[in-house]
Amino acid sequence: MHSPGIALQELRTTLLTNSIFFIVVGDVSDHVIPSALLMTTARAFLRQRMSRAGDLNQIMADVNRQLARDVEESGQFMTLFLCEIDIDHHMVRWVRAGHDPAIICDPGTDSFNELCGRGLPLGVFEDYSYQIQTCEIKPGQIIAIGTDGIWETTNEDDRLFGKARFEAVIQADACENAAKI
Repeated sequence: MHSPGIALQELRTTLLTNSIFFIVVGDVSDHVIPSALLMTTARAFLRQRMSRAGDLNQIMADVNRQLARDVEESGQFMTLFLCEIDIDHHMVRWVRAGHDPAIICDPGTDSFNELCGRGLPLGVFEDYSYQIQTCEIKPGQIIAIGTDGIWETTNEDDRLFGKARFEAVIQADACENAAKI
């Protein structure tokens, strides 16, 4: 499989306590040096902002405000999915900034649900208000977060990998640990 460009995508996990951790996935527009600089800047803004107290929607809005000021004339933007998983309370909280939804696979019911919610990409409008979404998770469910770089990857016959195949891979190995999937 090959991707049409260099992927400037980032996945970070941060352990907050023994039972709460964050997952962040970002993807920038275009795939050239200015995009790499945008990803680096966004990462720095996010790390700095997450070091202070605040809900996910406040964190996203603050990062967006800073990033929008940096890119206002360039037309650049980036998508971001910011997720907090609370294992003890079986809850997922997330905010989307234009990024594809994460997917929850429930091997017990062979079903997939998307972690949807509205949200503009970062850098589009400086004063955008982001919304927190929540859902309960059950033991054994799988949360998969990807980027369009996965489902838009093509094989030698120029066939897209697609979201259905992405879900099929998860489903086929649902009884395995995360590293195996």
